[in-house]
Amino acid sequence: MKKIKFDAVLSYVYGLMGWDALPKGEDGKLAIKPEEEATLKTKLTGKNYEAFQKVANEILAEEAGVISAEETEAAKVNDLLASVLKGNAGDDDDEPETPATPEATAKKVVEKVQKQQGVIQALMDEPEKETTMKNVIKTALFGTALAASISTPTHLFGANPEANNKIFAFEGRNWNMKAASKSAAKTDFTDVSTITRLNQDLVEYQIQNPSFIRDLYVDNYGLPTFWPKRFGVIDMVQDVVMDIANVTQARKPDWTPGFEMKLDAKKRKIYRIQIDLEFEGYQLQELETSWLSSIYNMDGSSPYKSSFVAFLISKINEKARQEDREAAIKGIFAPNPAGIKMKGHYLNGQSGVLHQLFIARDVLKEITPYASKVGRFSTANAYSYTKGFIESMPLGARNKPNMKLYTAPSNIVVIKDDYKKINSLNNDYTGNELKYIDGYPNIEFVGLQDLEGTNVMFITDDKNIEILEYLPEEKNKYRFEYLKRKAFVHADYRTGCGVVFTGFPDLPANSNYRGIAQFVWINDEPLFPDTTLVPLFGKPMSGAVTLNYNKLYVHPELISDVTKLQGLPSGMVVKIIGDVNMQTNSKILKSTGGNGGNLSLAADFNPKTMYSLTLVVQADGTYKEVARNTTFPTDTATVVEFDETVIDAAEGYTQRYNGDEAATLTEIVGGNEGTELKIYGSSNALTVAAVSNHIVLSGVSAVLDSDAKFIVLKNFESVWYEIARG
Repeated sequence: MKKIKFDAVLSYVYGLMGWDALPKGEDGKLAIKPEEEATLKTKLTGKNYEAFQKVANEILAEEAGVISAEETEAAKVNDLLASVLKGNAGDDDDEPETPATPEATAKKVVEKVQKQQGVIQALMDEPEKETTMKNVIKTALFGTALAASISTPTHLFGANPEANNKIFAFEGRNWNMKAASKSAAKTDFTDVSTITRLNQDLVEYQIQNPSFIRDLYVDNYGLPTFWPKRFGVIDMVQDVVMDIANVTQARKPDWTPGFEMKLDAKKRKIYRIQIDLEFEGYQLQELETSWLSSIYNMDGSSPYKSSFVAFLISKINEKARQEDREAAIKGIFAPNPAGIKMKGHYLNGQSGVLHQLFIARDVLKEITPYASKVGRFSTANAYSYTKGFIESMPLGARNKPNMKLYTAPSNIVVIKDDYKKINSLNNDYTGNELKYIDGYPNIEFVGLQDLEGTNVMFITDDKNIEILEYLPEEKNKYRFEYLKRKAFVHADYRTGCGVVFTGFPDLPANSNYRGIAQFVWINDEPLFPDTTLVPLFGKPMSGAVTLNYNKLYVHPELISDVTKLQGLPSGMVVKIIGDVNMQTNSKILKSTGGNGGNLSLAADFNPKTMYSLTLVVQADGTYKEVARNTTFPTDTATVVEFDETVIDAAEGYTQRYNGDEAATLTEIVGGNEGTELKIYGSSNALTVAAVSNHIVLSGVSAVLDSDAKFIVLKNFESVWYEIARG
């Protein structure tokens, strides 16, 4: 058939013109608009356009013939069925007006069915008719084969008019040539001209594909979609909150004003973030290979989304946006000062929501935490704990619309499970799929994945947390540089996530506002796990170090001796962890008359030789030592002792025999496949011998007759195999 023979031509034309089928007029012949004809003539040069017209009309004629035959066969079937309904089961060669008897009807129907089965079999034996080559390409081609099929001699994906841009040009871009199978050579990403091309393509991509900026405006990178965004923030943003209480009172003869008003300005900071990446040439080549295999579907998509620069940006952005999301919730701001060469951690790039709540709850005392009467949050009290938390709020606050209760997604599951236990006799949950506590549909649960590992809960309205940005497009403005056979990628942007209002600081104990005039309600659970520490860098010339968190580790490049700490309220406990890998000799010095310090220590603390220092902030601002640990913990595994001839692997992966007399191991219980069990002996020897279908040794029995001797066994398919001894 003409159509199958010229499928490649049709594929090219369909892709060029955006057609799904050949356009035809009322006469059944090819009908092309003048502007379409002009476009085709620029691509099908010389007499090729006339040849295309001839082939297209022949294909349309073939298709019309097939349709006509199908319509004729359908008409015959309909006529037969109509004759059956009229009481005549005759065929084409029957006498007209043949009386219809049951025998005649049955005979004719059987003959007709047999004839139709023959037609069906003949059709099945014919090759399958293909629809359009465009669909064949979509389903059968991917990677370089797909790219080559829709490229022109000069441009990758050139069959699409959008791709007539230098980003897709083959000249100077070996990655595009590889995608279209025009080159097999590896791209030299250590060449200056290659890096120059990448930078040009990055700029051009942003100019020609502005939709990515629009996407950035609506992308909250995994944070709740209802959190508003504020743009154009250069350094910080400030809002003013006012609350009024106790305006009215019972009428009386004396003048005793009782009006109370609080006015406070709240600032939220945006943070400068930088991306610095370093690639070896082969690493970019691996990314290039990944890009080539990712080209699998171009139907209906802009070619810009499948360009190499778009692929590079997406890979960098995936990680950057994940880190932005985590830092927006869990970040504690501790930027690297000048002189620190080590790379800073992304969680120290900004102060996230949890750290802002730490400052409001534990430092400034702006919000009063909820202390449950049913104990700490657990699987046994999850629902009653959460209900009690909500009902501890002032009536007006807990009935306010559009409130959200934030907690870890796993905690929401625990609350639901406890709810079902409480309602075990009522299994109808259609009224509430537990998106809220019964009676408070205005306070919906929101699971924040970055709260996992904590039992933190806080409630505020859906607009009280906002995302701060300067220019969204900053996030995609990457630049490549080349130096010493390495490619460097860098970008700078600003981002932040702030709680708009929390509460009022410095409220007197008898204030009508205490516990009421606040905009966030939170429980008393630790906001960060015990392992969360921020670096202590020190200050040049031993200047005062301002703390914003109470658990720190001494940075290996501690700039100078630490003599004075500030920033935390009285009564707060502060812990500082040392580092055996210190690169400087700086210490934490006790206060003396000469150093102007405020550290009341028993002796200087050397972070290289001492593990931890615990301090309590005094009312006069002094940081007083209450404990120190001079011994660093080791990684030595905990050794479990046993005195029987049977070992339970579940009790520990390192065990020592301490029986009163020599014995032989008879059995090992517990342990999963892959479990490694290390067994030590003692002066009363333990013999580990082979046990059929249970313990397999690589040699003779192991006699463990001292504390130093051991054997290591590994579980595989419920059999313990020896893998080491000593």
